[in-house]
Amino acid sequence: MSQKTYGIIALIVLIAAFLVGLYGILQYSVTAAAIYLIGSIVVFLIFVYAFCAKCPIRNNCTHVVMGCATHLMPSRATGAYSRPDLLGTLLFFGFVALFPQYWLIRNSLLMLVFWILFLGNLGITHYTCCKGCGNIYCQLRYE
Repeated sequence: MSQKTYGIIALIVLIAAFLVGLYGILQYSVTAAAIYLIGSIVVFLIFVYAFCAKCPIRNNCTHVVMGCATHLMPSRATGAYSRPDLLGTLLFFGFVALFPQYWLIRNSLLMLVFWILFLGNLGITHYTCCKGCGNIYCQLRYE
């Protein structure tokens, strides 16, 4: 399989994790679920701008959607990532992973499924997309 195929699979797994988190929250609070949905969209856009828009291979992104989304944002010069860029990346993954925990802890099966999917996304990305990636500025890239 190509890196793009793995990138799409990883993205689908991340979306599945998000949907499990959303479902877990929705059982207890519509307001909190709305905050999670809107907040995830906002931090996703921050992540794409902070990280993906600086990526030298954004026009050939292995995750496809993120690369396409960079074309809807102000252009940024490729280069090393600054602390704010890395904070934007951490903000996205931190929010998506940590916000639903208050509600997921009430249902151990949902929590387990969420973490399997979330960590599965990270594993798929690291072991298939990061290997040999053309983003020479990414700390997770390896040969």
